[in-house]
Amino acid sequence: MSDTIAAIKMEGLCEYYRVRFSYPDKSVDREIKALEDVSLEIKKGESVALLGPNGAGKTTLLKSIAGILKPDSGTINVEGRVRGIFALEAGFIPDLTGYENLKMVLKLYEIENEAVLRNIVEFSELGDFIYAPLKTYSQGMYLRLAFSLAIHTDPDILIVDDILAVGDYHFQRKCVKRIKEITDSEKTVIIVTHNFDLAEQLCSKCIVLEKGKIFAEGNISEMRNIFFEIAGDLWGSGYIKNRDLNVVFNNGKIILRYKGTPLTADMGGFLSFRKDGGVLYSTDFKWDVKEYKDRLTAYGLNKEEEICKVELELNPEGINYTLEGRYPELEINFMLKDVYLEARMDDDSIELPIVGRELAREWKKIAEAKTNYVKLIPESGKGYPEVSFIVYSDKEAKIELFNHYFNTSMRIVRITTSQPRINICMILNPVQRGGAENIDLKSNVVLKELIKLINSNLMELWNIDTPLLKAINFISHFQEEVFEDFKCELLNQSDLSNLQMIIKFSKIDVSLLLIVSINSSGLTFNFSSFTPGAAVHLTGIGFVLDSRAKYRYYNSDIIEGVVGEETSVLTTDSLTLSSSKDNMPELKLTLNNPTSLEIIEDWYYKSATNLNFSPHLRENSFSIKIAVL
Repeated sequence: MSDTIAAIKMEGLCEYYRVRFSYPDKSVDREIKALEDVSLEIKKGESVALLGPNGAGKTTLLKSIAGILKPDSGTINVEGRVRGIFALEAGFIPDLTGYENLKMVLKLYEIENEAVLRNIVEFSELGDFIYAPLKTYSQGMYLRLAFSLAIHTDPDILIVDDILAVGDYHFQRKCVKRIKEITDSEKTVIIVTHNFDLAEQLCSKCIVLEKGKIFAEGNISEMRNIFFEIAGDLWGSGYIKNRDLNVVFNNGKIILRYKGTPLTADMGGFLSFRKDGGVLYSTDFKWDVKEYKDRLTAYGLNKEEEICKVELELNPEGINYTLEGRYPELEINFMLKDVYLEARMDDDSIELPIVGRELAREWKKIAEAKTNYVKLIPESGKGYPEVSFIVYSDKEAKIELFNHYFNTSMRIVRITTSQPRINICMILNPVQRGGAENIDLKSNVVLKELIKLINSNLMELWNIDTPLLKAINFISHFQEEVFEDFKCELLNQSDLSNLQMIIKFSKIDVSLLLIVSINSSGLTFNFSSFTPGAAVHLTGIGFVLDSRAKYRYYNSDIIEGVVGEETSVLTTDSLTLSSSKDNMPELKLTLNNPTSLEIIEDWYYKSATNLNFSPHLRENSFSIKIAVL
């Protein structure tokens, strides 16, 4: 088999249909995305199984490869003769006999060898029915004729669309044997099937499609599990993914994979609601799912009445969950692999006991607390990330930890709120090297240490000898500058491109997630919060610059001044700093929205200037990028 030559290569393939839906009271035309931005490569000699739920786009993809359909956009290159069997159609004419249809198709293929015709007739085992009209054939007889024709016309690429379940056992075995002979002769074979045993017999590779997009690809055993994760009601499922994280919402369940490794077990994440002394589960609802680029929204219906709404949004560090329900007590449960050995809730560290098989179907409680934060730490060396849950919308939320065994061992995190709406951020980080002693420092000293880390790296990357930052300040209505009234926890400090910290302000009940990215071209700060009213209570963020850098500032409106020499107030989304010192780089500050900026001399630090940005949490987030010009 060649490792370099592609039999099939497609990039950005899209195929759309216009479908008219005729409801009792109206007709609606909709555009259906049968294939959306599909890119793949199949090598010559590979045998590939295409899996996916009904409506995933499998047949459309095969017809694109066969040249039956032309893509609306994107490119596809196919090397060699393609022969396909599509839903038993095979281009036959029902009024003609099987024999007449064979002669017609062979003529179209420019095959005039009588021996080929005899071989097809013999392989089909149709007997006298080869001379009967096709409209008298059963499905099994159609299969015999179509398959026999396809394999005897010397295909370079054979594609078979989910038909091997049709027909009697004897002929199915005969088809499978013949396909194996074709794959052994280094021909390319693509099969749509829902029979995993058959796929494992015939195919070396598997591609899973979902709603017209490639969901995953790999070996059969891995893809078998993934297929069952997404199988279900088509309108009640959807997925979003980025480089590291794959999130499936499937009819009330949330299934997570991190760098290809399953994080969740059994039902994954699911919701439950207390009502009239009973419990409603999200898996019992009918779901309507809307997908966007990096988020999805799911509406849960019970007897056509909307019960709840789930919004999932990917961000660089994990997932934001927004959950709404009609009933006052809402629970979200996360069933995770049992690789997690330690939990941290507030200031407590909890060693998680081994999950025993005697817990079958029982949830054994390990710990609970009224808190808005829990972290789970996995066994090192297994490739699993640390997982943190932060509850923003309810400071009285209850977090419980359980052990459970059902087919496999698992840890369960349950978050319960009395609020009709809850916001949760789930953060995933690689396990810290060198132990956990640097992770749990719980004071604002951590922020000061982070500033030192930023400065030392900037001085090395930018080749400067003066620190850029003195501090980061926070401003509220309760006190002009909140220097001491917060606690910090550093989540990740091993990766300079993704430093993460939680900052909690006790007096104003606001929590922030700070993400810092450092590289040779610049520095980015991103502050986000799902605390209701965060922008009202936390009114500003200040960056304290070292005045010894002797920066002048100006923006697109040519407002100009010297940092540290006078006070200035302006509204802007960008600011340029130009230093009179030879070894200090010119910097451009870019904000994610126009923001009121006050430049004043800092009264706490000597030789320092405060850049106060206010208000900062417009739409729950504020980011500032400092680029080197």
